Amino acid sequence: MTNRFIQVGTIRKSHGLSGEVLAAFAGRTSLRDLEGKSVWITPPTDKVHGTIFEHIELLGDSLDAYVTFEGIDSLDYSSSLSRHRLICRREDVPLELIDEIEQKEYAPALLGYSVFSEAYGELGEVSEYLETKANDCLVVQGQYGEVLLPIIDEVILSIDEDARRIVVYVLPGLIDEDS
Repeated sequence: MTNRFIQVGTIRKSHGLSGEVLAAFAGRTSLRDLEGKSVWITPPTDKVHGTIFEHIELLGDSLDAYVTFEGIDSLDYSSSLSRHRLICRREDVPLELIDEIEQKEYAPALLGYSVFSEAYGELGEVSEYLETKANDCLVVQGQYGEVLLPIIDEVILSIDEDARRIVVYVLPGLIDEDS
């Protein structure tokens, strides 16, 4: 059964005097579509629990954004919200954003999986999950040393959870063939 709610981000700190906060979101795809949607701040405080996203302003290429909420209009309210989670009804979150969030939640669970490529054979084992500005990556340790595999559809061809095995396509330049 699918959970009715999904965590979309975490408040980092208050920002300014009018209740704005700096929040780290779990994804950035369709994030502005959350404006006008209900959000729950957890754990709840004496001053606020449920509210509505008024405005979300992404900061550059990061997952951070300045956020304003309905009814939170002073530093007094926002200063107590650091490290609180932002949770929305799944039905209010764009599907693209849900996919991005669930991919980030799923990828660390791949630690220890064996990785196989048709061209190179056994590459090794997933040793780390790495977040980068471009694409999140799986770090594979094995006979080719450390190989970074971006988590994109062109590279990750299939995942067999029962066998704990990932089949990949290795993009040109990802493996140093001279070593």
